[in-house]
Amino acid sequence: MMLPAAFASTSVSMRADSREIAWDGTVTIEIVMEGEFDEARGPDMPDFKVVGRSSGSSVSIVNGTVSRQQRVTLALAPLREGELAIGKIELVREGRVVATSGALKIKVSGGGGQSPSPAGSPPVQPMPEDEPEPGAAQAADEPEAATASPPGSVGRGQVPAEMAGRQAFILPRVPDRPVYAGEPIYVEYALYTRSDVPLSGLALNSVPELKGFIIDNPSQDSESVRRVAIGGRRFEERIIWRAAVTAIDPGKKTFDPISIDLVTGGMFSSRRHKLASEPLDVTFAEVPLQGRPADFIPGTIGQYIVNSSLDKPIVKIGESAILTVEITGSGNLRALKPPRIVEPDGVRVDRVPSSDLDELRIDRGGISGRKVFQFLLTPEREGTFELGRIDVPFFSSLTGKYERARSDRIVLTGAGFAAGGKVMEARRDNPPLGIIGESDLKVPEPAVDDEINSGLLAAVMAAPVLFFGVAETLARRRAFLVANGRALRGRRALAAARAGLRRLRESNTGGQEFWTGLEGLIRVFLDARFGLNTQALTAQEIATALAAAGASPDDISSLAGELESCAFARFAPASALQGDRSAAIDRVERCLSGLDGSQGGEPG
Repeated sequence: MMLPAAFASTSVSMRADSREIAWDGTVTIEIVMEGEFDEARGPDMPDFKVVGRSSGSSVSIVNGTVSRQQRVTLALAPLREGELAIGKIELVREGRVVATSGALKIKVSGGGGQSPSPAGSPPVQPMPEDEPEPGAAQAADEPEAATASPPGSVGRGQVPAEMAGRQAFILPRVPDRPVYAGEPIYVEYALYTRSDVPLSGLALNSVPELKGFIIDNPSQDSESVRRVAIGGRRFEERIIWRAAVTAIDPGKKTFDPISIDLVTGGMFSSRRHKLASEPLDVTFAEVPLQGRPADFIPGTIGQYIVNSSLDKPIVKIGESAILTVEITGSGNLRALKPPRIVEPDGVRVDRVPSSDLDELRIDRGGISGRKVFQFLLTPEREGTFELGRIDVPFFSSLTGKYERARSDRIVLTGAGFAAGGKVMEARRDNPPLGIIGESDLKVPEPAVDDEINSGLLAAVMAAPVLFFGVAETLARRRAFLVANGRALRGRRALAAARAGLRRLRESNTGGQEFWTGLEGLIRVFLDARFGLNTQALTAQEIATALAAAGASPDDISSLAGELESCAFARFAPASALQGDRSAAIDRVERCLSGLDGSQGGEPG
């Protein structure tokens, strides 16, 4: 039977970039559909999970003939090893199949023979109800009933086996040991989704407000996905929020719920589901009074090591040596105060700014890094001076005891005098000459040695003035940078953001890494330009803060749209083509330029 001309021009093809992959790898398939059709059926691929998707369409007119083409690219992750099948695709028009693609077979190796549902495990249940067939109408924004994760929390890598029956859940994690008020602890919220759930995107709706806490967010959130086994089933774990949090006061504290939107679906349809965690109560103890040293500073909880060094152990009287005290370790480094330096008779001790040498980082151990304090030691007489050791008491949350960190002994020697130390008077061996009224005698030229001695004397006398002038200038500049660092960063925020966008455009970064980098650039700009801590703010709180800074509603709306796009796209590694990334960079640059002209300060 002959097909109508319109049907005969309809076609569908499917090809894979590889026919053999490792179990932990991915395969990319490209589907090309041309002509007129009402719906597409397939492909049936029960042994794969869609981890990325992009699509595009084009229309061309040649000699009055209209040709339509639709391209869909899927990134697939295997759920087991073996020779896995990807079924055919059928295009249907007016109830008839008008075009069919071929099927594909992909060989997967290296998984150790694991399968997604071992024998004896219950069948996979839909989340939270049956997914529609490909091509079925379903509103992408239709909300589903919120699903709560179980109360309580566990250590990293520990998930109750009974959670294996769920399709998705959020689990908060805190240290599984006694925790104390004033101690930064690492908290994370992990999302677990069954590997057979076709997750194509997610977005945070709310993050913990954590009243009564000091929150320190990492500079960049972890977006990595790892596969884990729970009760014999495979799940994918994503860390969707993390921070180092410090309870201000002791007692029972509540970690707020976190809420997200999950987007699931096949190639031609998608659905949105709401998922939320439950509140979590954690009790923070007060550090004990028994055994507390008299010089203990509240909040110094952690593990510390103290090192001290002199840039010059021997200096002349009137000159200065720089004493550097470096405290490294983990815990509440911000609570550390400048250590007390024993000031022996004959040595002047002056503290100089050094906060620009501090280094703090956030990891699963909480807050770690170093605090640096610097002092000028100036001997006022000759001799050897013993300044003792730097002694820092702290409370160890690991041992539950008070401990001390001590440096090596500090010894400074003052030897001789620096230029300008003692004033020496010039001695005259000959009496002064009287004035001669008239004479044919010529004035003798000064001896070369005298010129050298005069120049040397002038240089020696000017040296202390020059030294202290330079020292004063450096101290004033360091103080200025510390006091005005935020303003300077604000003026340079837009230039830095544009430079980052240029590097992102020129790089080959794609998928998850691209969208994570783009969102990071936006947040860094907002932090520098407006002094916000965006990692600790919800999208609504960011909008409120920008409105208070004088940003226009249009710019705020554009920014919210870009943040939402990044949140959805970064979990689908192949969700955007190069053109989509370029357009996103252009939109973000326009948005940041508009925000930079807000009334919250002079634009950069």
